[in-house]
Formats: sequence, structure tokens, C-alpha cells
Amino acid sequence: MAKIRLTREQRARQRKRRVRKMVGAVFLILAILGVYFLVSTGIEKVKIALDDTDEREYYANIYSSLVSLDPVEFDSIEKANQDMLLEAAIWTTLSNEDNTKYERNEYEAILLPSIEVDRYINKMYGSSFNYTHHSFEDYGLQFTYDEETSRYTIPITSTAGSYYPEVINIVKTGNTKVLTVAYMQLDSTGLTTSYSKGEETATVSKYMEYVLIKEGKEYFLYAIRTPQLDVTPEVKK
Repeated sequence: MAKIRLTREQRARQRKRRVRKMVGAVFLILAILGVYFLVSTGIEKVKIALDDTDEREYYANIYSSLVSLDPVEFDSIEKANQDMLLEAAIWTTLSNEDNTKYERNEYEAILLPSIEVDRYINKMYGSSFNYTHHSFEDYGLQFTYDEETSRYTIPITSTAGSYYPEVINIVKTGNTKVLTVAYMQLDSTGLTTSYSKGEETATVSKYMEYVLIKEGKEYFLYAIRTPQLDVTPEVKK
């Protein structure tokens, strides 16, 4: 069979077609990679947007001392035990600050400036919370306030309770956030749900809802109540 000879123009057209096919294939691959990148990036952004781990950890930390004191329910912060709220703010201050920066008396008790407590009161209860610094007692421990120096003498021995919080859910509605808080307890027996915490066992003693109200751009504690609905006993990790 006779071999077909291609003219120079025909060979040039063939080369151009091959080049166009190669360029098209490259662009197709790049387009597929681009779509994959956009989709995967979008999925990651959605995951980040839906992940409230940092928020739950923040609230667990800021209200940890309050949970340890196991406050009774209240439907507005004005009706709560003011000494208990103040004590929780004091312990929260000490747990979040470097205690070596504070002066101590001859008995090594910390002399805590009230201005330090004010900062954490504002973080916990908001700037509209009305209170006055004063001396008070809790289970035999004296929190003595010196008006001249504006400092609290902190008891050397703490009576912090055995509870610590796990915020398992946050529901935002309008200007309100409701935190479902699991009151966790270490080395407890006879309770319902246990979780491993290192070599120890943490047990859910009960659940409470912490209702936060928006003030400015932030949310602050307004009420504590028993959950209105059944709570699934699952602590997010």
C-alpha cells in the first residue's frame, strides 16, 4: 500500500492539533485541581466555623470556679448569692493570674487587689453587674477586705469543690446563649456516666444550663437553671 505523503502544511496542522490537545489536557487537570482545592478549602472553613471547641473551653475556664462552688439556681443574677459570685470571681482571678506577683502578709496569705477581681467580674458577669467589695465568710473561711488598701486577704486553705465543668453544648438564640454544663467529678462512685481523664475517672454528677445575655459584643452570665430538656450524656472532647 502506497505511503501517504503529508504536505508541510498538513504536518504543521497536525503539530498544532497535538499542541492544542496537550494544552487542553493541562488546563483540564489544573481546573480539576482548582475545583478540588476550592471544595476542600470550603469544607475546612465550614468545619472551622462549626467547631466551637475554643468557645466551649473559654466558658469552661471562666466559670470553672463558679461551678466548683455549686451555686443554687437563680433566674436573674440580681437574685443570686452575691458573696458566692464574688468568691467565684476571686478564685477565677487567682487561677488565671500569676500569684507570685501579689504581696503576702506575715502568714503567707495573698493580698489580692480588688482591681484584679474587678477585671474577672466584668468577664464573668458583665460591666452592668452591681456589687461592692466587702469582707465575707464561706464555710469558715474569712475573705477579709481592707478598704484602705483595696485588697482582699485570701485564705491560705481553699475549699474549692470537687466539681469541674465540661461545656457540652452552646445554643445561641437572639441575644442569648445557653451553655449546657456537665458537672464533672473525679473519683466518684454510684453516678451515671464516667469518662477517662488520664489515670483518673471523671463522672458526670449532673447537668446545668448557664444562661448568658449579650452586653455589647460579649455574653455574660445571667441565670443558672436545670436543663429544660433531656441532656444526652456525652461530653465533647
